[in-house]
This record gives sequence, C-alpha cells and structure tokens, in this order.
Amino acid sequence: MMTFSISLLAQNNDGKAIDKVSLDWHFTAYLSPLLIPDIGVGISNVMITESGSMESSAILHGLYNPWEKSSSEYKRVGVKIRNNYFFNREQVGCNWSFSAGFDFHNIGVLTSPSWILFPELAIGYGYGWELSNNHQLRTSIDFGFKILVSNIYISYRW
Repeated sequence: MMTFSISLLAQNNDGKAIDKVSLDWHFTAYLSPLLIPDIGVGISNVMITESGSMESSAILHGLYNPWEKSSSEYKRVGVKIRNNYFFNREQVGCNWSFSAGFDFHNIGVLTSPSWILFPELAIGYGYGWELSNNHQLRTSIDFGFKILVSNIYISYRW
C-alpha cells in the first residue's frame, strides 16, 4: 500500500514521473479521546513533490488500563498504516487520509477473555498547523470499516 501511494504521488497529472522527490523521516503520536479512547505512536516518512506532499506512517496503537480491575475489562492493540495527503509542500492546512490495518480486541470478563481480530479500512479529513522546528499539531476525523465507524484524533509530529 505504501509503495502504491508513493508511486501515485510521484506522478503528475500527465502520468509522468516528477524529477524532484524529497524524503524525510519523523515520529508521530496521537490521542483519540472520544468513543473508544486510543493512543498511538509511530514513525513517518514524508515525501515532498512539486505539487504537494504525502506522509506515510506505520503506527502501533492500543488501549489498556492496568488500574481497572473490574469483572469486565476492555483491551485493544493494533497496527496500521496511515497515509496523509496534503495539497501543499509545507504539510499544513487541509489534508485527507487513508488508513489500513488490524486490531486485536479483548472483549470479555477476566476469567474468560475473548480476543477478536478486526480489520480497519478508513478515509479521513483533517487540518494541520506548523508549530516550530518542523513540529506539527493536527486534528482529524475518519470514517470506515473498523470496530467503530468513526473516530477523532489529535496528533503531534516531530
């Protein structure tokens, strides 16, 4: 998926390859405080072309509350690839995204936990702000095929 996305972005409207492509690596972290809370960390590869930029992130995310010892608890861990597409080279302002991955959900009681594998395919829309020294703050929302149809994210990239 990452290779396919890079090849699409590295072509102009005529289907010809663009001469200048710049790659840059960053770290990213996000918090999704609503619906089912989620925390994620990952590494991002930013590709800048003449017409815009794309950020591909490999993200490990999940939720577990070690202080919650009730009769039923919820745990989740997953891996996903998220591609953010920007209409400018600075990676600020409006962007859209595509994510694909899978989650392992533990839904059940402590005595008989039940792990379920659930895929994630989603598209999203967001807005980003440049902070300083190439650090960015972003908000986004996505919709798709996943355990919850939609979620809201606050992310930080450095």
